Amino acid sequence: MGVSNAEDDQMEAHMVSAGGRSERHETVALQSVSGSARRLGRALLKRFRGPIRVGENGLDEEDWRRLLVFVHIPKAAGTSFNDVLRRVYGRTFLQFHPRLHNFDMSSVTAEQARNVLALSAHLPYGFHRRLGPQIAKAGDDGLFQGRTIHYISVVRDPVDRLYSLYRYVSVTPPHILHVTTKGMDCRTFFDYLAQSGHGALSNQQCALINGRRGDAASAIRKVEENYLAVVTLDNISGLVSYLDRTLKWPAGNAQIGVHNRTTNRNDPAELHIVKQFAEQHCAEDIALFNHVRATVSPRFC
Repeated sequence: MGVSNAEDDQMEAHMVSAGGRSERHETVALQSVSGSARRLGRALLKRFRGPIRVGENGLDEEDWRRLLVFVHIPKAAGTSFNDVLRRVYGRTFLQFHPRLHNFDMSSVTAEQARNVLALSAHLPYGFHRRLGPQIAKAGDDGLFQGRTIHYISVVRDPVDRLYSLYRYVSVTPPHILHVTTKGMDCRTFFDYLAQSGHGALSNQQCALINGRRGDAASAIRKVEENYLAVVTLDNISGLVSYLDRTLKWPAGNAQIGVHNRTTNRNDPAELHIVKQFAEQHCAEDIALFNHVRATVSPRFC
């Protein structure tokens, strides 16, 4: 079925890049990646210059009527899952990264959209409507009108997710927060995020899942009514197996790997600090995660 609820003007606020940050750091970070962003943008456009035929990568006619859309929540195993989508869909898989501005969504043509079978981005539910010169209106799937739209996602325990973010930023120089937060201890890091209005401390999982508001009730309703599948991080292999069976993926591609995993042991004192911040700033995300873990994710084991 197509996606029924329209986006509103708040969608931009729920992008991964949402939230106040140091203008100086933002400028330096964007300048440092501008060259690679332009190169990647050109590469993405080139993939559609050659004809893509039914049968490529083992895909059949039924596959070409679907559009699989992955709402990639940061620090929730999305990199590993994107690898699966890339193996399954090959050139017909399109991944966006708004932080790098590596692809102009408005530049996608109807002809190019016909060659897209799967999308992924750190963007909210409904972002497939943003492809093309105009944002599609309510009840309209835009360039994908007439296609069967399947939304999927993976959620993570908010405490584990925030702790993973802290540790990842501290050891990843290319991350946009690395320079600003370098040398900060755990509490200072999250104090900084809270004071700057960073999206990680604003019920980001609910906002991305729902596409508009960041409350658990709306996000849970969206999961139950509009998603093909949503699982918790520890059941991502179940999601892959479910999609493999349901969508009849080509044999040999549905295997999940591991990326961006930190190897140091958890520090109990740091975990306690992270839990305090999660309870204070991410109560809606906690409610969403608990619901998915208890009643939704087990359906896909």
